[in-house]
Amino acid sequence: WLEIAIRIAIVFAVYGNLLATGSINREQTVDFAVTSGSFAMPMALWYARKMGLPVGTIICGCNENGAVWDLLHRGAVDTGVLSVETSTPDADYAVPPNLERLIHATLGHEEALRYWWCGTEGRNYLLPELDGASLSTGMFAAVVSMDRISNIIPMVHRTHGYILEPYSSLAYGALSDYRARTGVVNTAIVLMERSPVTKAAEVAEYMHIPRSELLRLLSEE
Repeated sequence: WLEIAIRIAIVFAVYGNLLATGSINREQTVDFAVTSGSFAMPMALWYARKMGLPVGTIICGCNENGAVWDLLHRGAVDTGVLSVETSTPDADYAVPPNLERLIHATLGHEEALRYWWCGTEGRNYLLPELDGASLSTGMFAAVVSMDRISNIIPMVHRTHGYILEPYSSLAYGALSDYRARTGVVNTAIVLMERSPVTKAAEVAEYMHIPRSELLRLLSEE
């Protein structure tokens, strides 16, 4: 709960700062794109929306570990699947631990208990046929491969002047997929939970520049 509570505070702070600078207005519903990870940030946004923040669609970027995509778009999760190792290890959750919170919050205690039992036995969890829509309302997930990340980072810098790191690239890629699939282009916030400095060597390689040049660019932002 602590990591979710901290993220709720961050979301409200980010939203308040954007209001103060005039980047958004109070009448706007804003989509948020985030890295799926442990599913703490998507749940923080879910709770923030319940608290009254005008959060539109919560867009979750998964790496090759796509349990969130499976649940939201197929209505099923293989709880016995093994994690796939990627270059974004903090998002390498075969089944994100906070996914159970979404099931509990939307479908209730009994369904969360059934999900938990499936997890203890490593079985495939299937959503009840009539409940899939309520769980996925206001949420979207996309799987963004490592190959795409290597293209997203230089493309975003070239076209928008922002420097992303691999984790926020998952969120950006998911936002792009959401807009391409739905045709909905609302105001959206891509939340970065890490600075590109933390992955400076990797980001510099993707951008085809020396690490020293990347650090210089970041110092100017």
